[in-house]
Amino acid sequence: MTINYWDSQDVQYKPTADIPLLTQQEVERTITSYKPATFQAFSMAEEERDFTLGQTISASLGYTYAPFTNAVNNYFMFDESMRDQDYNPFEDMEGYEDMSEYLKDAVNAEHMSVLKQQLLANEKRRKILEYSSFGSQLVAGLFDPINLVAIPFGGFTLSAMRAAVRTGAGVSILTAGQEIARHPFDPLSTGKEVAANIGMSFVGGAILGGVVGGVVSRRLNKTLDELEKDAKFFEEFAEPQARKEGAVADQDVKKTTTTTKTPKIRKEKDLDAKDAGDLLKNSDEATLLGFEKSLPNQMAKIDEELSVKFQDPRIRDLEEIIEVRERRKELADELKKDTDQVPALIEQNNKLLQSIEKTATFINKVKAAAKEFGEPLQRIKKDLEAQAKGERATIGLSKKQIDLLNKIKEKEAQNFFTPKQKAAVNKALKTIDEIQAKIDKNIKLLETKRAGNEKFLGTEGRRRISNEIAKLDDIIRFNNGVESLKKDKIFKYKRYEMIRAELNRREVNEFATFDADGKRVDAFKTPPNLYTDSFIYKALVTPFKKAMQSKILPEISKNKFFKLASDLAMELMAHKMGKSLGQSVYTKSAIRQGEYVVAHDKLRSLYAEHTGKNNMYLDVDLNKKGYHQWLTDTYKRILKDQPLSELDKKVKTVVDEFMERWEKRLRDVGIIGDIPNLERSIVRKSERLIIATRNLEDVVRRGASADEMVAANALRNDALSIMQGGRKQEQYIPTRRLTAQQFIDRFFADGYIGRFVSDQTEANKIYKKLFPHKKERFEDIQGVHIYTEPSGTILLNEKIMRKAFKRFDDYKNDDAGFQAYMNTPAGKSVKIIQRDKNGRIIKSELRPMKLKETISGNHQMFLHNHRNYINSYDDFYDFVVYHELAHGKFQRKKGESTFDLEQRINEEALKRLLQEKQSFDPSLQGMVLNRKNIETDLNMLSKLTNERFLNARQIAYKNRLINEIKDTNNELINLRKNLKDAQEFKATPENMEKFFPRYFDKSAIKANRGKFEEILTDWYKNNPTILVKNKDGTVERVPPLTPDEVMKATDPANIKKRVNDTIDNILGKGRDVTDDMMAYYGHGKSKHFRHRNLDIPNKLVADFIIADPVQVMRVYTQRVAPKYEFAKAYNGRTVDEVVTDMTNDNFKAGMSEKQIDEFNKDFLHLYDRVVGNVIKNPDRLDQKAVIVLRDFAMMNYLGSSGWSTLPDLAKVLMEHDIGNVMKGLNGLLKDSRVRLSAKEGRLAGEILEILQGDVHMRFVEDLTNNPLAEGYQLQMSKIRNVFFLLNGLAPMTNLMKKLDATIRQHELVDFAIKDAKGTANKQEIVYLRRYGIDASKSKTINRLYEDGVIQNTKDIGGNGVYLANTEKWLENGASDETLDAFRGSLNNGIMNTILMATPADKPIVADGVVYIPKWIGEKFGMKEDVRFKGYTRIETGLAGLPFQFWSYSFAAANKITAAMATGQAKNRAAAVTTATALGWLSLQIKSEFNTKGGEAMWDNMAWEDQFARAIDASGILAMYSDLLYTSMNTSMALGGPDISMGLLQPKFPQEKNITDAITSIGGAGPSIGVELFRGVSQFVSGEYGEGSKHIIKNLPYMRLWFIKDMVNELGNVLVDIEDDGLEKTLRARY
Repeated sequence: MTINYWDSQDVQYKPTADIPLLTQQEVERTITSYKPATFQAFSMAEEERDFTLGQTISASLGYTYAPFTNAVNNYFMFDESMRDQDYNPFEDMEGYEDMSEYLKDAVNAEHMSVLKQQLLANEKRRKILEYSSFGSQLVAGLFDPINLVAIPFGGFTLSAMRAAVRTGAGVSILTAGQEIARHPFDPLSTGKEVAANIGMSFVGGAILGGVVGGVVSRRLNKTLDELEKDAKFFEEFAEPQARKEGAVADQDVKKTTTTTKTPKIRKEKDLDAKDAGDLLKNSDEATLLGFEKSLPNQMAKIDEELSVKFQDPRIRDLEEIIEVRERRKELADELKKDTDQVPALIEQNNKLLQSIEKTATFINKVKAAAKEFGEPLQRIKKDLEAQAKGERATIGLSKKQIDLLNKIKEKEAQNFFTPKQKAAVNKALKTIDEIQAKIDKNIKLLETKRAGNEKFLGTEGRRRISNEIAKLDDIIRFNNGVESLKKDKIFKYKRYEMIRAELNRREVNEFATFDADGKRVDAFKTPPNLYTDSFIYKALVTPFKKAMQSKILPEISKNKFFKLASDLAMELMAHKMGKSLGQSVYTKSAIRQGEYVVAHDKLRSLYAEHTGKNNMYLDVDLNKKGYHQWLTDTYKRILKDQPLSELDKKVKTVVDEFMERWEKRLRDVGIIGDIPNLERSIVRKSERLIIATRNLEDVVRRGASADEMVAANALRNDALSIMQGGRKQEQYIPTRRLTAQQFIDRFFADGYIGRFVSDQTEANKIYKKLFPHKKERFEDIQGVHIYTEPSGTILLNEKIMRKAFKRFDDYKNDDAGFQAYMNTPAGKSVKIIQRDKNGRIIKSELRPMKLKETISGNHQMFLHNHRNYINSYDDFYDFVVYHELAHGKFQRKKGESTFDLEQRINEEALKRLLQEKQSFDPSLQGMVLNRKNIETDLNMLSKLTNERFLNARQIAYKNRLINEIKDTNNELINLRKNLKDAQEFKATPENMEKFFPRYFDKSAIKANRGKFEEILTDWYKNNPTILVKNKDGTVERVPPLTPDEVMKATDPANIKKRVNDTIDNILGKGRDVTDDMMAYYGHGKSKHFRHRNLDIPNKLVADFIIADPVQVMRVYTQRVAPKYEFAKAYNGRTVDEVVTDMTNDNFKAGMSEKQIDEFNKDFLHLYDRVVGNVIKNPDRLDQKAVIVLRDFAMMNYLGSSGWSTLPDLAKVLMEHDIGNVMKGLNGLLKDSRVRLSAKEGRLAGEILEILQGDVHMRFVEDLTNNPLAEGYQLQMSKIRNVFFLLNGLAPMTNLMKKLDATIRQHELVDFAIKDAKGTANKQEIVYLRRYGIDASKSKTINRLYEDGVIQNTKDIGGNGVYLANTEKWLENGASDETLDAFRGSLNNGIMNTILMATPADKPIVADGVVYIPKWIGEKFGMKEDVRFKGYTRIETGLAGLPFQFWSYSFAAANKITAAMATGQAKNRAAAVTTATALGWLSLQIKSEFNTKGGEAMWDNMAWEDQFARAIDASGILAMYSDLLYTSMNTSMALGGPDISMGLLQPKFPQEKNITDAITSIGGAGPSIGVELFRGVSQFVSGEYGEGSKHIIKNLPYMRLWFIKDMVNELGNVLVDIEDDGLEKTLRARY
């Protein structure tokens, strides 16, 4: 027996990604208009009705379950994306017309074929069941799971009757649910059938239960065995089949307890259905980020498709499509009626024939009656006539007989009909004739139906209607496709919202940390410690430290601080719990420095290959000038598209590889404004707009009136509508066709409109009410704008307007006729002849006027002269509207005549018409909040009726949200304009350049400004633009539209002004040419407004830009890498958006406005530090003066600072195990491979101080490290670099960092391998997690080692040092994230060992910036800062002077002192001892190069002083020991007590001196200034020796450790010469 359990059809489908969408109307129609099917596919002859049991079982199961499987298969296999737009399902239903409601949704011919096959299979099953015996159907029921489920209700130990009742009830209940579920999916099912099945299920179930119950109770083993055998067969068959098909069939029924592992998201369709939330939660972040990135582009693609479709003439709105459907129904009914006429006429003829037959029968009956009546009379007549002839016995007739005979003859003449009978027959005969005529007519109609007649459309008529139906079907299908796209966009947006919500949820929970007891702990706090919890540590307030230690800042906000600026110097609670918090923007941007260094090394090798010069030692390039000049010359040839040598091509390849990598990165995060990025940005901004309006609605709820809540709700709904495209206008819509909402969107900027009335009756009423005394009627006015307070009213007379347009159209191409018309009389006017001295009219006369002399004629002449712009009544109507609008906007000028005013108004109206049509931007119409939202709704909510019910915190938050909505909307407007420009820009090889950032060379421009002006003049002349003011008040450059604008844009004077403004902007004071606002990536690359100020190709200005690719790569990396990493870390958000999100989080955490402002200020300042943009006005006079003082102090006082790096060796001990330190030292000394591995530090963006010239920043706070310095700063940077080479700081730092890099890469690899193998101890795991190496990255590192990529020198004859070989990681399967994490940990580790203050270490004031609360600033006339809300920002280098030499101390506070105190440092006892000893050694060495007096002073110093000074030099106590010594000197300078109470001596002798006290606090800069001033004063006052000595020893370089003694000696000689004379001095000394 073969059973097809599901009676399924083996049809191959092509799965697609999306589920088809139904319109709401279609769903409602399916539910409310369900019609029982009458489909009969075929009949079966008796000989075909003999079916096997297997066929019956298959049919039974298929009848029950196939509708489900078919529905699911159809749902998933045929979606809207597969729709064939040319396919009309109604034309493919021959023989299936009754099933049109089921078949109409077929998307293509293949779908229709499958649906028909399913219908045939369904009908066949029904036929099988119809002709199967009751017994076979009963047995088939055994195989239905529903019946088997109910058997236990009967129970195998019950009697047959009881089992029957209970099983029947159970089956009927289950069947009821089954039938209700099956009915909507079975197109052949009827309501009666469902009811019958439920009823019969009781009977069938009872029989089944009774049979089973009876069988068991009677112990009929044989029967039971057979049933069990059948059941076993069923199970064996059903199990695999159920696995195969049940998964699909059971989607719409309750899930069983069986669970399966949820797959990770790989396709968008996986996000569908109820379990989308679970799928998202189980998805990896990379997948979610991929969808977050791709979904906006998919939505944008739908928008593009919709934009194209909305230009199609088939597009209809909802009301119009309803009319189309109704029209189609009318036409279809007409065709059906025409088709039905044939059988109707035939039926009519048949009925008419029947009427004739009935009438004939009637006539025959009448005739029969007359015949019956006449026969005896005729016999009498015959007898009488025979008697009259004498043929009878009696001859002759009596009078009565004669009368009788005559009457008989009369009757005979009437065929024995009575008059009534004759009338009835005549009438019947007439009726027959009439009926026959109708029959003949119908036959004629039928015979001529193809040609068409009064009854039939005819072939041509049917073809015409069929064609019209086909067109309507095409329109319906087209608009169904549009609706599907709209639904699909909403579907994708909802998925996007779910993904964003999941990512936000993860952001909140990613740092959730719990202790061993399961208690939540602050992941970002340092472990409790006496030092870090003390006032001493907290007194050094830094933005980062304040955030991490805050008790009120929520963890989600702390995470934002951490991701921005953490240097991983301190172990946090999360690290202690074995959790990695990742690496910061600051760290990741630092490692990008290694990339440009790799490119530099390659280029330097090419230069050495080319010239044979390779004099480079410790990054000191002795051929630097020649190398950079060669690079500049080479790359200028490349930029200018000149012929290239093979060497030039190699240079280009190296640079292109670097630039292309960065171009891809910037595109990925949206910094370059190409189409996909702009699309993603628009979706993100739209989502932020939705969130902000939702938050605003929530916060105003307590204090808003009903009207205000309506406004808040409207804002939220409008923002959502923007995202979903609900208000989008795809093409310019004439004014008279605008909906009310569209009218608001277009004209709300014209705030003087109060009412706009075109209804004639209403307009008449308003006009009469407003002007009751005017004689003229509104019917005689074409249009009028009436300005009334508080708003204006426009009344339009469309009846007159149509007449005026017809006249305009009649004369449009008839100039002669128009001129004749203009010269027709038009009444009279008053001509003034004479006035008196007071201006009163003395004499006047009436004179005839021509039409052209009237205002009306003036309007008509204007329109006629500009007739090429008025091409339809819609254009004419719009012109009148814009004319009336202009009347409300432009007032009469002094002395301006009415004619002149109207002419000006006409010009404005035409200009407005052209602008509205030509500049119509579908990306903005209905796609941003309109001015009604901004100016009315938001203004209403800015001051609530019941605002007293909100507290101060809520009011402040509400106002922030209002500003956020306005700002976001403006940004959205700009983004949409950018997107439009990008879409219109046609990229070709001719207009697209290679990615190469442009930084203008100010010195080259100044040297040859005239040439630069010529280039810009030609460019602006060939690419004209004008400045326009947008409705939102912003100004932008756009292409000219009208001839007047073209003339204005190409006017030489205007071009010259624009050229000068451009150059002045580039050369302007304080202008940072590396700022993003000045950025340029290549012609046509970016469509952000900020990148389009001068979109001229690089090749045209190659002589005026920085062409040295190494310099460009370095500058670019320093400036752009932090912004790229920021965008990447914060999912594409800008810093302002991150601050806004943090504000929302902090508000919800209960923080006050003051607290929110404070942390926002700290975050923004940290951001400025990370991106290198703290100082906004470097050209201020005080800044320049401070720079000079700092330079002089730095290059004098730090002459021996190289020896100060000796204690760094102790910090190496604090960071690493002693065994690893020894391995590293031994490897460096003995193994060249280990020495080469130190390059890993360079690849990680460290050990670059000499190359970049910023080694001084270890000890000096320098905020002027401008990568494109010029003038004084350029020259000073060269002098400074030489100075730090000579004082030993640069080479010593370089060597120390190489040592740490070697040891650290070994330790990181060693610990990671142990972590992967499960052998790492807790300290090693904490170390890895702290530096961002989690378990998965450890496994990758271990695999790289096992694959031989990472090497251990022990395996190749060394001492066991690991060699990371990171340059090979990517090609061997490691991810970018793992490589970046390893290099980032290396970078952070080196920086935390060989110290230099990071953004996380320094207080704000060290940057020369002070923030004071705005309420204080306002008292001094200072305004609140635009970015730093709640504060006035003061920038002055003077504030940072005291901290010039504190960079190392700031770093040491966290990286040495705190590390020692918290137990984070390793080998603490040895490290402290070593640091103190090395500190003492550094002082001893420096004293050796001091003067004899200085050397003696150190040698004679008390041991306690030497010990204290050694601790101070070691850095263990950070700035605290320096503060002690500074306080001692300051106290003594003020004449105060010795604060050390005699325990210690000051660093240098100090007499009472107020100036010294001030300079002691003021820092090194003021000190050097005072010292130089003293020397000059002494010299001027005649103390030439002392003055010269003082000046010389305080000049730059004069305290270098190897010349310091000689300089001091020279000063003493000069003093002796002054005192004793030259000869005596020489004799005494020599």
